Amino acid sequence: MVVAGARKLLPAVYGLDVGMIWKPSSNLRINTEGWSLLSDPEFVYVGDTGIFEPSGRSMRRGIDVEIRWQLEDWLFIDTDVNYAYTRSLGKEKGHNFIPLAPTWTSSGGVAVKLP
Repeated sequence: MVVAGARKLLPAVYGLDVGMIWKPSSNLRINTEGWSLLSDPEFVYVGDTGIFEPSGRSMRRGIDVEIRWQLEDWLFIDTDVNYAYTRSLGKEKGHNFIPLAPTWTSSGGVAVKLP
C-alpha cells in the first residue's frame, strides 16, 4: 500500500497461491493450483469519464489446470482451463457479481515441430 500523507493511493490486495506440478510420464506434465485474492477496495475503469472509481471490497478464488503433452518428437498438445469465483463483499447475495469478471476461461493448441 502506498500512503501519501494520510491518504491511501493504492488499495491493499492479499493473495494466496498453492499448487503442484505432476509429471506422470516423461512426455506429460500437469500443473494444478488454487488461488485467492482479497482486494480492499477494487477499482473499476469508467469509460465515459475516463477515470477509475473504487467499487468496494472484492474476493476472487479460482482453480487453474494446465496440461502439456508431447505425443511424438514433433507433435505437442497443450491446454489451460481456469475457473474463477468472483464476488463483491458487503453486497446482498445476487447483487454481488463483479461486472465482466469471467467465470471460465480456457486456451489450447497443437504444435508441430518441422525438420
